[in-house]
Amino acid sequence: MTFLAVALLNTDQADSLDLTRKPTELFDETTPFEMEMHLDTERICLNKDKNCPDVPAEIIYRDADGSDNRLSVNIRTRGRWQSANCTFPALFVFFNPDQTKGTVFEGEKMLPLTTHCKHNYQRYERYALVEYIAYRLYQLLTDYSLRSRLLHVTYVNPKGGQSIKRYGFFTEHFDRLAARTDRTFHSEEQIDLYKTIPEEMATLALFQFMIGNLDWSAYESHNVAYFRDLNGLTIPVPYDFDYSGLVNAEYAGPPKMLQESLHLKSTRQRRYRGFCWPGIDWSELFMTFQRVRSDVFLEVASTPGLSKAERNDVKNYLESFYKIIDSEQKRRKLIIESCRPLPDPIIQ
Repeated sequence: MTFLAVALLNTDQADSLDLTRKPTELFDETTPFEMEMHLDTERICLNKDKNCPDVPAEIIYRDADGSDNRLSVNIRTRGRWQSANCTFPALFVFFNPDQTKGTVFEGEKMLPLTTHCKHNYQRYERYALVEYIAYRLYQLLTDYSLRSRLLHVTYVNPKGGQSIKRYGFFTEHFDRLAARTDRTFHSEEQIDLYKTIPEEMATLALFQFMIGNLDWSAYESHNVAYFRDLNGLTIPVPYDFDYSGLVNAEYAGPPKMLQESLHLKSTRQRRYRGFCWPGIDWSELFMTFQRVRSDVFLEVASTPGLSKAERNDVKNYLESFYKIIDSEQKRRKLIIESCRPLPDPIIQ
């Protein structure tokens, strides 16, 4: 998602979020959320350079007692690459607060929806499933992470045609994360690294190394959101992992500026891009990842929709990470000695 898309999450459409509520039960469950989305797909705007209008849609899902819930929503495409290259791009889903009372969506104003991108290519649905796993893995490491909920969506065109059922996932709104962590979301193009929490910055960087992602910058606000407490301390929260080696999307590649400097040819090649924080306890950082090791592979094993070969590919890639941090020699060479010097402080 671009910086512009991040800013969009804080437009006046999001201003009426009920931030006094606890996180909705939508994100308290891990089983796939079954729902229908009735949407005239011909109205979805696929022009990346056009100011696309919202499109009305309807979400239908069944409660535990068997009764149907119907919610009128508006959708909007998100992401320049998705708009230009997907027949069914990622979406923002806007809710009517008057309709959501008493439902799993109560208190929500807008949720980002990651979709399968292309109807006729199963590998694109796989990309969404593995990116969902990446979100789940970061949740294991820190509370400062975006919650996610796997969806099994039947897309129905009210004008007729064949219904399509695909996996996707919701991620929580930035303002929801801010509310539950007693912080405020800040949309900035650059942050003062000396006003961040080094342990959280290092956790983020090692996680990105874990999933083989170079498409981020915690310093220059690329695929990272910032949350600040009353003392001015900032915590970064990553998002958008489809360019990672874990997902291994056919359209992804290392950032051009890093391909030559780091001799990279594939997203599967890992490079540690974290900073050299003075006094950081590297042993404790590695132990944080070791403590959740069994849960990491449980997430891979329990996520539905993947073939045995696809599941093994994800598992093997994560095992290669653990082989690195299991070895004192490898983690020193590939991580500790590869950290980047901190830039000079920002002069106000």
